[in-house]
Amino acid sequence: MERKPEAKGQHYVHRAYLQGFVDPDTNDEFLWLYMPKKHPYKQRPERVAKRNYFYCHLNEEKRSFDTEHILQRLEDAALPLLRKLNQRDFSLSDDERITFAGYVALAHTRVPTFQKFIDETTSWFTAKQLEFLIRSDNSILERYAKKLSEEKGEEISVEGLKREMSAGSVTLDQTNRGWSLRHMFRAMLTIQEVVYRIHWTFLIAPDDDPGFLTSDNPISLYDPAAGFGTGFESSPQAYFTFALSKSLCLLARHYKAQSVANATSREVRRINKGTVGRADTQIYAPFNSMKIQEMLNEVVGRRRGSGKIYLRHGRAVRE
Repeated sequence: MERKPEAKGQHYVHRAYLQGFVDPDTNDEFLWLYMPKKHPYKQRPERVAKRNYFYCHLNEEKRSFDTEHILQRLEDAALPLLRKLNQRDFSLSDDERITFAGYVALAHTRVPTFQKFIDETTSWFTAKQLEFLIRSDNSILERYAKKLSEEKGEEISVEGLKREMSAGSVTLDQTNRGWSLRHMFRAMLTIQEVVYRIHWTFLIAPDDDPGFLTSDNPISLYDPAAGFGTGFESSPQAYFTFALSKSLCLLARHYKAQSVANATSREVRRINKGTVGRADTQIYAPFNSMKIQEMLNEVVGRRRGSGKIYLRHGRAVRE
């Protein structure tokens, strides 16, 4: 039997999840796509939130699709639970809860926003390590130079290493895709445990409200008490929202609250505003609104681009 060719377009937001945000007023299944400095337009869910070979990496000089296959299995396990919740059945067993907690965690770690965070953090850590090496005694650099000499088959001296790292600017980029994908899953498993433990509240939008929207970074994480960095456990006040469809949103907090609640239209707008604020570059909505477009333009416009990381004259620098 001939094997079906692998698809090069890979979704970083679950395609079946996006079906929950189609515009009910359109005859066909379209949602509204918002991008910076453009007008919102109708698009099919299968055409958005995807990149060519996003989850692929080279393995023995061949493109590996293993990560994409794992993601598909995880999506298949969670999809019945997503549908169950959107049908207003909130009775989850422990096994169902841990499975859906994994789905939530994966929605946070599988997107470009998280991938950029991992890669930039790694590059900065490497730059600081190199800065330390330059300023440390020569014993560490001697071992490093010996290792490089053996790998490259040529003599590399400590003095040569110091000159190379201190002479000018060396840009550091984490480009090992396989490494990034492994850390995506490791982070997902850690976050899954946290999401499983904390309290869930399912917010139901009013029937006459346009509803919730989502983005290319669908987990909106907050912590009003965080002194440095916002995380799932950065303080007891940390919480997140995750719209599950146009009519349902998950609110997760560290303190016990009502399990199911009817949201007001004002609360829906507030959650939508937070979702737009934490989007990377795209919003997916069941309605057309120039206010949402203007908000996205403003958010992206004031955001600094990804800072490059250098080793400049022996010091780690972020720009």
